[in-house]
Amino acid sequence: MTKERLSPCAGAPDAPLLDEEDAASRVGQRVAVRGRLEHGAMGVSTMMACVPPNCCNHVHSTMQVDRWLPLHDLSRPDRFACDGDESMVCCYLENAREGIAVGKLVAQPLVGGRVPGYVLEVESLCRVR
Repeated sequence: MTKERLSPCAGAPDAPLLDEEDAASRVGQRVAVRGRLEHGAMGVSTMMACVPPNCCNHVHSTMQVDRWLPLHDLSRPDRFACDGDESMVCCYLENAREGIAVGKLVAQPLVGGRVPGYVLEVESLCRVR
């Protein structure tokens, strides 16, 4: 697997910074989020819940900023995917770093999680030096 290397951030983001407390009032807006890039809650597939020829016995997740805001790329749905285990070895992005993501904040209720939930449709992502 080839990991995407993030470019260093060139300066201040060209969108207002968002924090979790302000998310409800910023839905639908273009925002920037700064924080640690991490995997979210891990989903598990096992042989017990598997019907061949589906993949079995693996875990998967998506990259998130500070474990509250999942990242999504409409043009490349697997860009922020992680498979394998909790180590982030199997994530398509380089290992966790602090980053700045810019994009549109979308409300997305989470099954079994917080309501409301959110996702960021990412336009750009860079790493903080």
